[in-house]
Amino acid sequence: MKKRRERGATMVESLMAIAVLLMVFFGMYRIFDFTVANMICEYASFYAAKSWSLGYRPATTRRAARVAAMPASGRDYSVIRPTASLNSMQSDSAARARDYMQYDRAGVYGVNFEYWGEQDVRPNEPHLSIYGETGIDKASGIVRILNKPLWPFETRKKAPTVNIPGGTTQMINYSNNYLISDNDAYHRSP
Repeated sequence: MKKRRERGATMVESLMAIAVLLMVFFGMYRIFDFTVANMICEYASFYAAKSWSLGYRPATTRRAARVAAMPASGRDYSVIRPTASLNSMQSDSAARARDYMQYDRAGVYGVNFEYWGEQDVRPNEPHLSIYGETGIDKASGIVRILNKPLWPFETRKKAPTVNIPGGTTQMINYSNNYLISDNDAYHRSP
């Protein structure tokens, strides 16, 4: 009788240890997910700053930052989705990103992700925030993910959210340096 109780106690202790290990594993997985999202936002901020510093329009800058942030932009709501195999999925995603950036060209560029909300985003809805500004000598790009759900399988209204701080990148404003008229350059020279 005593051996039977010991077996039961061993089984309960093992299940408790497995539950604790699973909680630690999933907690580390979420931390890793937020860390990767932060790195992707820093990468996207570089492209936003680069676009601003080269004098691109705000719409083109937003598109460049969105394409760079595609891996951290939530679910794919695109009209055309990539196929199942990994190699064709990567090449399809690259082709879709190229087509999305060249929106003046004829073709389907129905690329849309969950966090790509426009300016009329509701207060607690997750979205990719892209902001850039140009000064006389610097251009900066800021990309963040606001209200990212802590657990993606929960409903959006009840899930606790986290703001991914992302990155801020500053560059020399090349558009200001090289897009100066000849008359301005003549007056600046000694």
